[in-house]
Order: sequence, then C-alpha cells, then structure tokens
Amino acid sequence: MLGSRFLSSVGHIGIDFGSGGVRLLQMRHRRGCWQVVDRARMEPEGEGVPTSEAFRHLLGEHRFVGRRCVVGVPRSETLIQSVRMPRLKDAEMKQAVLWEAAERFNRGRDELEVDYIRLGEVQRGAESRDEVLVIAAPRERLQQRLDSLIEAGLRPVAVELPVCAIVRTHSLRCRRDADQQHVRAILEIGGSGSSFMVLRGDQVAMCKPIEVGGADLDKAVAERLGLDLPLSRQLRQRRLLERARSIQSGHPAGEPDDKERAIFESVRALLDRLIREVGLCLRYHGVTFRGRPPERIVLAGADGLEPRLDAMLAASTKMPVAFEDPLSPVQPMLEGIGHSDEWGPAHGWLAAAGLSLRGWRAATVAAGSTSERRAAA
Repeated sequence: MLGSRFLSSVGHIGIDFGSGGVRLLQMRHRRGCWQVVDRARMEPEGEGVPTSEAFRHLLGEHRFVGRRCVVGVPRSETLIQSVRMPRLKDAEMKQAVLWEAAERFNRGRDELEVDYIRLGEVQRGAESRDEVLVIAAPRERLQQRLDSLIEAGLRPVAVELPVCAIVRTHSLRCRRDADQQHVRAILEIGGSGSSFMVLRGDQVAMCKPIEVGGADLDKAVAERLGLDLPLSRQLRQRRLLERARSIQSGHPAGEPDDKERAIFESVRALLDRLIREVGLCLRYHGVTFRGRPPERIVLAGADGLEPRLDAMLAASTKMPVAFEDPLSPVQPMLEGIGHSDEWGPAHGWLAAAGLSLRGWRAATVAAGSTSERRAAA
C-alpha cells in the first residue's frame, strides 16, 4: 500500500467508505489545537460506488485543502484473519501472505490486494513463529473506488482499513521505546461489525473482527419495537449523540425512562454476545503472547457509545473501561471535530480523522528534530 510524508500541519482528505455512507474529513493541528478544515458526507445509494460526478460536485461545495486523500476500505469488503507463519524476511513474507490469503479466502491471487501486519512472536515448543494479520480486499471493487476518486480530481496516496486509522488516533503520542510498555485494548464498534485490538505503544499486538455492529443493533430495535429500520437507526443515533454530550460535559444521564429501557432490552442479547467475544479475545491474548496484559479497554466508534455497554463490559472483564486513553489525543480531537445534530457524535468521525492524519506523526517528528537542532546550535 502506498505511503505518504508531508511537512504540514494540515492532513490529507480522509475518505471513509462506511456502511452509513461516505465521510470526508480533513484535520489540521494549529496552535496546539485540533481543528476541522472541512468535512462532508455522502449518503449511501444502494451497493454501488459513488460516481466521479458525485464526488466532483461534493468537492465543489466544500473547502478542502489540496487533493491528496487516504482511502478507508469498507469493512464489508475486507477479509481479515490472523495466521501463524514461519519467521520470514519482509519480501518473503509478502509472497507467503499472498498465497495464504488466496487459499484461505478461496480467491485467485490476482483478484486480491493483500497486506499484512506482524502482530508478535508465538512460541510453539522449540519453534518460533510469527502471528500475522492478513488483510485482503477484492482488487476490482477497490479499483472502482480509486478510479471514481481519481476522475473527480483527487489523488489517493494510501489505502488502509478504517480500524488502522482508529489505531492511529490512539497512538499519535506513543513515540518512545518506553511507550511500548503502554498496553491497552480497543473495542471499535462500526456499522457493519466490530474489531477488538490490543496495542503496545503504537504497535498492533492483536486484532480480531467481531460480527456484531451498529446495523445489528438497529435491526434488533426495529424488530422488537415494530419500527422501520431508518426510524430505528435515527432513534439510536439520537441516544448516541446524547451519550456523547453527556460524557463530554461530565454530567451523567438521568434514570432511564420506559423508552430507553425498551431499547436496551432490544439490544441486550447482542451486547452480551459482543462482551463474550471480548472475553475470548482477552483470554487468547493472555495465553498466546508474552508481556503485559492490557491496562484498560477503550471503546471507540459511534456505536461504542451505546448506553450501559461500558458498565457491562467492565463488570464482565473486571477491567477499567473508558472512552479515551490517557496517552492519546483522542479527547481534544473529539472536541475539535465536535458533536452536532447535523453530523452526529464526533466518535463516528474518528476513522476519517485517522485517515486524514496518515503521515502526520512523521511530520511532527521531523519538525521537532529541526527545532532541537536549532536549539543545540
């Protein structure tokens, strides 16, 4: 996948192709504060890729800086699996992973765009192997998205998973070797599914998809309360926005009314299932990898704001559960993005923010090194 380095406080245009449509967001860091340069949203229209004309029209109505963009592949079009591989050099590993992905996903090698992340060393008796996260996306569908953006005048410089962008927002301050001892788990709940990750500093030590997402919660509410699906989603979105504002203000919500209790009972079975999966993930991490266990679980994504989920998860795992990590800039970033009736909770824009900031840390490190050299001189 393509990379980028830029010496500017303005990020790329992050383009998050999610189940709820396309989100475009560009961030900048100015005078110690995170700010939104501009943002836009394109509602989903069936299963097709938005046309170049639609993107061109959208860009013409907004004030994004530049045309470089980083593209987030939809979760529904991504194949992810952890596998154990022999310890190989990067070039050999890339070829081995390509064969592995084609076999496991039953696709031709020329049909997939494949990447991987080394998660850590696993000891099997006297043999050491690498736990590797294999990431694959259908090449034809991905190319359709890129062609649409290029024809609209944009310049894609990287393609990655939105969950990797979420990791970036939680890891921008983890630059030192000592930060590798800072271990935390992140449960990101998206529209079409969830991801459980363990981070050591800025490195992913574990990642597992979980087949429970916001769309499942919407459907459960619609079925139990006899609502149309769009109305169910709208009802849940209002609750998530209220929760986001309550967390930001530090004022806890009042006692739940009958409607809130009915919604909670609608999604409770799914939340229980999600929590059981998290417990299995923690157990797997504990028996597979050496080193410190996670200090806390951080909830991410707009659907991570689901009322009572944090308390239920904390009670089940016996671990602190929070919406931010003390070493991450997520809270000031959320404040910069802002919660609003128009755009919804800022938590739903973190993936697009992380896409926008691909390469930003390298820029700040380079700028910091220059300042240090000047001071020394």
